[in-house]
Amino acid sequence: MARCTLKLVREGRWPAIITIDGLLSEHHDSVDDWASTLPSCWSGHAWYHLDWPAASRKQLSRILRAVAIGSTAVRSMWRRVRYPFALKAVLAALGLTAAGLLALFKRVERHARRTGRELAEDLLTQPPFAPAHEASVVLVGHSLGGQVVASALDHAGSETARIAEVHLLGAAVCARSSRWATRAGAVHGQLFNYYSRGDWMLRWLFHPVAHPLSRPPAGVRSLGPSDGISDTDVSDSVGGHLAWKQSALAERLAEHTSVGHASASGPDQSPPTDTVLTRCH
Repeated sequence: MARCTLKLVREGRWPAIITIDGLLSEHHDSVDDWASTLPSCWSGHAWYHLDWPAASRKQLSRILRAVAIGSTAVRSMWRRVRYPFALKAVLAALGLTAAGLLALFKRVERHARRTGRELAEDLLTQPPFAPAHEASVVLVGHSLGGQVVASALDHAGSETARIAEVHLLGAAVCARSSRWATRAGAVHGQLFNYYSRGDWMLRWLFHPVAHPLSRPPAGVRSLGPSDGISDTDVSDSVGGHLAWKQSALAERLAEHTSVGHASASGPDQSPPTDTVLTRCH
């Protein structure tokens, strides 16, 4: 059964920032990479990190290890046997790799959607996030963390904490405009999508394997035009899927967010005093 944990990284003013990792970095203790990515204007705000157990890293490591072993075997076969046999071996290895990655992506996507539902219907309806406390949150999702955010927006209701802003960094979720227009309606402020055409993992691996018949993911293209959605092309700063968390992105977030800028967003909220419910099942 899925289990997610909302960990308090630091106390501070509200809206509280909630960061959500993706496939290669979920379920680990360090948030140092996020520390360099969040803008300085958020430094005085409470920060929570959502840890969700996609249990994907070991499975991905096994797939990549099998690919490496298979590649070595294919190279050896290419030198020793006739071309048609070697070609068949290459195609077979590619097919097995694609099948393994497809199973992995689909499994993690199911976990991400379930985690987003639990975030909206469980954690964000409890103190100190409950609307009765007039608490607001800012959701920041990277990679498949963007799928968690999308699911949370799909399931956000009247009991869910006020979602002040959303920031998507290389989101691994379909960029269907009609769906995102509906999701943006659950955000009281703006939904910001940051995409890079240089994210080869999303463009050439995740999209062709997991969703070949759908639109490319939000991490490589715009979501709009739509009210409540702002798209930003950061291809000049992000050259790959593992290059999203960096200080250059902190500058881009600072350019767009209204949180932390009193003149734009009004006075910050005082921190709620209730004990936070940190685990959902």
